[in-house]
Amino acid sequence: MAAPRKQFAVFEHSARGARAVPLGFSWPAAFLPSLWALVKGRFSLGLALLVVDVCAVVMVVMTWRTGADFITVVLRVLVGLAVGVWTGRHGAELAGEALEDRGFVFRGIVPSGSAASACTLVKSGSVQPVKSRAALAPRAFSFIPRPLQSIAAIAGLTWKSAIRFRLFWVMMGLLLLCVTVLPLMLKDDGTARGFIQIMLTYTLSIITALLGFSTLWTACGTLAKDIEDCQIQMVVTKPVARWQIWIGKWIGLVSLNAVLLGMAGISIYAMLTYRYSQLPPSLREELRTEIFVARAALKERPQEIRAEVDRVTAERIASMGGDRSVAPVDREEVRKQVQAKLVAEQTVVPPGYQRVWKIDVGTLSVASLQEQMQIRLKFQVARTNESGLYQGILQVGPPESDKVKNMPASFAPGTFHEIPIPRNLVDDHGILTIAFINGNDVGLMFPLDEGMEVLYRDGGFQVNFLRGLLIIFCWLALFAAVGLAAGSFLSFPVASLVAVAVFIVGMSSSTLQGVVDEGTFLGSDHDSGKPLNPALDFVMVPVFRLMLTVVNFSQGFSPVDSLSTGRSITWVSVGQAFVQVVVFSGGCFALFGIWRFNRRELAASQASS
Repeated sequence: MAAPRKQFAVFEHSARGARAVPLGFSWPAAFLPSLWALVKGRFSLGLALLVVDVCAVVMVVMTWRTGADFITVVLRVLVGLAVGVWTGRHGAELAGEALEDRGFVFRGIVPSGSAASACTLVKSGSVQPVKSRAALAPRAFSFIPRPLQSIAAIAGLTWKSAIRFRLFWVMMGLLLLCVTVLPLMLKDDGTARGFIQIMLTYTLSIITALLGFSTLWTACGTLAKDIEDCQIQMVVTKPVARWQIWIGKWIGLVSLNAVLLGMAGISIYAMLTYRYSQLPPSLREELRTEIFVARAALKERPQEIRAEVDRVTAERIASMGGDRSVAPVDREEVRKQVQAKLVAEQTVVPPGYQRVWKIDVGTLSVASLQEQMQIRLKFQVARTNESGLYQGILQVGPPESDKVKNMPASFAPGTFHEIPIPRNLVDDHGILTIAFINGNDVGLMFPLDEGMEVLYRDGGFQVNFLRGLLIIFCWLALFAAVGLAAGSFLSFPVASLVAVAVFIVGMSSSTLQGVVDEGTFLGSDHDSGKPLNPALDFVMVPVFRLMLTVVNFSQGFSPVDSLSTGRSITWVSVGQAFVQVVVFSGGCFALFGIWRFNRRELAASQASS
């Protein structure tokens, strides 16, 4: 018969009998700390926790109604988690003290299958209980299931190593320095909007770069240095698998980054809130509608031109003598010309003409329609004039009605322009009509994907900022996997160089794209146009094509631009970033790193070094 795994501390009262307290993490105390304390007889502790909980809830409700203070909500969640973990870890000790306050006497600790059988064993004298009270004290990672406690222990050792070598404190100091000092050194366009945009862009970018490089360096060192310094042997001799060591170090690095990124994010938000509070009401309203907001975009539904391309192409080929008279290469060229002409008709506004966009906003809620909306436009020109500005008139509202608003303005090409539009310009069918009249002597080309959009309020800045930090956190988790994978089979200096090289290559998608498009690695001869080294191209071009595929799969989740322009980051984007960046890309590096770490001969490598 297998021995029972649970242990109970037994307390006995002369009149009330025996009571048994299960040892380990108390989940009821973690989930309902105040109620649990009151039920167990710790009335002072229970009332104190209840008062704190009620005050925190009232504070969150009040701030939510007056502006949804994000920091208050986050602090409430963090305090609740900290209280739950503390009461859960100390649950057995607190319950035992409550019994002793009511006259119970500690009899000892016995292994048993249930509390009732533990009391019976002590009363009958069939089991000699252990008299030590040390088992009542909370054990590390007692709240974690037993199969995962080895991984948690390795993660804890990673934390201790980071604190012992001052990495945590140095990084925290650098991050806070960037948040507080960097805004004082930035040069903006003199407007509050420009300053907030630059502050968001630079602080988030530098924080991401600092944490990214430190994660790569620490990940390489925490595994490669342990192997080189013969520290890993002290761990592998324990009853813990090598994959648990690898995963434990990764979780330790990821949790360390979560704390540092959280502190940096709260500091940035506090700095933004302070700057925002110092502005006059008119500027605050402008920032609230353009920066401190999560705005989604609506566009005109793209027109299907495939059938029209087929029809016009067939007519032109027929006028050229039919399919038998036109070579296949020429037919394909005719089709490209027709398609380019039809696309140009949708994108180019000739001089003196107008282009009309009809955008369906009927799917928006009534609250979104009542909020301030903006038109976001961008165009290109074939040739620039001396002033660099182009005149145009925006007409917004139902055509041929009194509600149409004419807004003449000057625009610069190649940049985004946001124009607030009056409310209630939508017709009865939920269509917002926008017309642009070109008053210049040159045509203006509006791209189909970003030429004309309508921005509307989709949520608050606080939650949007949190989603942006979560995407950055996904990238940091990938960097930790890359560093550990390099440290699994390379020495520390080489692993650091390889990890940084992978990081740089990942950020250099344009270089990869250039090699793939040109089809050559070293370039071509200027006279003949032939590749300089066809044999090397035969090997490197497919490698670069594979690398570009992986990079493009993981990229596209940069939250900095979205946050600085008030664009919405959806939970769907966060989920996609987690799956593509962490699960797929990070998982590939993790599988490779664990496989190499399992096959590595640790003792042999130390002997050879």
